[in-house]
Amino acid sequence: MSISVESMVGKMLEPAFRSLPRDVARCVADYQGDEQLVQHIESLARKANAGELSPDEHEEYAAYIRAGNILATMQAVARRTLNEKTR
Repeated sequence: MSISVESMVGKMLEPAFRSLPRDVARCVADYQGDEQLVQHIESLARKANAGELSPDEHEEYAAYIRAGNILATMQAVARRTLNEKTR
């Protein structure tokens, strides 16, 4: 059985997210990153798709992907928490 890091993060954070105030959970759920960061990641993505990443850029881009997956998991937990608080 393979369990992803994202699944573990979700399980670990679920109890803490239930105690967050709605506005904090909403901030996590809606977070998009600042424009400069988004543009940098998009630039790396274009280079990756073209096969033009240097080894350092490849490592950086892979780290952004992993971090993005964890952030997406946190956002999913925050959204689930918000949905439960509206019931």
